[in-house]
Amino acid sequence: MTDYKQTNTTQTDVNTATEMTINEDGLVLYSKNDHIRKKILNFIWINLLSVAGMLGLFFLVLYGDFLTNTFEAVWVWFWNHQVIMALTAAMPFFAAMLVGRASSAKAKRKRLMEEKNAAYQAIEESRKIRQKQQQL
Repeated sequence: MTDYKQTNTTQTDVNTATEMTINEDGLVLYSKNDHIRKKILNFIWINLLSVAGMLGLFFLVLYGDFLTNTFEAVWVWFWNHQVIMALTAAMPFFAAMLVGRASSAKAKRKRLMEEKNAAYQAIEESRKIRQKQQQL
């Protein structure tokens, strides 16, 4: 295995003005400037993708008259099955209750653990006091 600390040489690429490191095998290891450039390009690409998706959804809803029959069929089906419609509408509420219950259980476990640790500390302190009293 090659020890890169001893064999690396640093050069500056004239075309891109980027500092790069070349090891003895001729592999180019770029500097952190390229890492920052990659992060910026990824940020721009993801934002362009999200704006394109947002505009696509906007114009799909605005000019998507071909979906009217589909939405109407879904609405009629839900209207005929009102129990399923109510459950579908309540799903976010049920999910929030489930998360709240899990969070409450976690807080309860943490509180019990803190009380247990406090009790152990009190027992240790009382043992130390007894030992001091016995030594006197």
